[in-house]
Amino acid sequence: MMTRRRKAGRARNHTGSINQVGDRYRAQLRWGSGPRIHVGYFATEDHAQAAVEARAAELREAGGEIAHGRWNPTIAEYGAAWRPKKVGRANTQQVRADKLAPVIRHLGHVRLRELTLDQANELINETLLTEVQESIDAPYAAGTRKLIRDNARAMFNVAMKDKRVRLKENVFAEVEVIGWEDDFDARILTKTEEAAFLQAARDLDAHKRAQRAAGLGIAVDMEYFWEFGLRRGPRAGEMLGLTWDNVDLAGGRVYIRQQLQRRRGTNVQRGCSGSGQGLELVALKTRASRRVLDLTSAEVAHLTEKHKVQMAYATHDWNPLNLVWPTVNGNPMQHSALMHEFFRETCRRAGITYRSRAHPEGFTTHGTRHTAATNMLREQGTNLLEVQYALGHSNVDMTRRYLRFLTPAERRRVAA
Repeated sequence: MMTRRRKAGRARNHTGSINQVGDRYRAQLRWGSGPRIHVGYFATEDHAQAAVEARAAELREAGGEIAHGRWNPTIAEYGAAWRPKKVGRANTQQVRADKLAPVIRHLGHVRLRELTLDQANELINETLLTEVQESIDAPYAAGTRKLIRDNARAMFNVAMKDKRVRLKENVFAEVEVIGWEDDFDARILTKTEEAAFLQAARDLDAHKRAQRAAGLGIAVDMEYFWEFGLRRGPRAGEMLGLTWDNVDLAGGRVYIRQQLQRRRGTNVQRGCSGSGQGLELVALKTRASRRVLDLTSAEVAHLTEKHKVQMAYATHDWNPLNLVWPTVNGNPMQHSALMHEFFRETCRRAGITYRSRAHPEGFTTHGTRHTAATNMLREQGTNLLEVQYALGHSNVDMTRRYLRFLTPAERRRVAA
């Protein structure tokens, strides 16, 4: 026979609850982010109430804290327990965790209710403005700082609705990211710089062939890597994650379906170890980013020759991922290797300033995408929607930002 449960009352300060189960009273205590603590069964409601208060006093003496009867965790504690509701993919959750890491690192010891606007503003617009990111050895750009601010704001919004916390104010909602409005004045290459950059990449390929095993230099073929990026505008991760299975040489098409992404604490692909940063091929997050690019006859010929040469150097231990731009033995390329071993050296040879701590306005790997988008908009007969599709933007407003690089006449032509 099922025992009917009747709620008898809630403990003071909302720290516990008491339910009548048959002829007894069950006492529970909610404490922190974990599940409710079972206190016990008691003959009377007063005994159950006293047991809840005694248990709360024990936890408080042991170092726990409830402010005004509610949970008041540190930012680090709440960040570890925070799970956004609208997360469709595991890699999206990883990106959110990465962007929240600087907040945890610098303000993790501060309790949610005690964080001030001055502390949040100092972090976003002062500390991160001078702190160097290890992965690229450069300060946080305004766009990156905005993502960090947005993720912190999202976490604090959840805390405001969380019944355990009921935060009254979201200080990150009032933080204005200095330099964000001007951040999209990205560094793009002129036609002369573009030619010098590709020539430098060609020279660097020849230099590495002479110094290293022929397989690395021929398999990587960074000249065409940068040329493809400057012509078609895919993201660096999309190019590094491109496999021959997604290249239709007969039909003259490239299917952009996945990207190579760094995952903390993982080592999911053979040959991807290094500083605890594993690499993983993950599907692109949005439907718009999954797209098909039509190849020209020259591009088909180049990729056909590249595939033939690459397969000739494939050994018995060649990585089965079948990447288009791998390293030795077909292994995926670390983003840090792309940056330090190829991109920066190519910029030096071409006389182009790359982004660094000393030159935050310099050229970046993502600048190849900006350059490609600008060149596509300058071409006669190309409209915003075509460029939006080629870049994989989910919103045409993202593509419209590139209009600032055009002349007034070019903008009128695109808008027509």
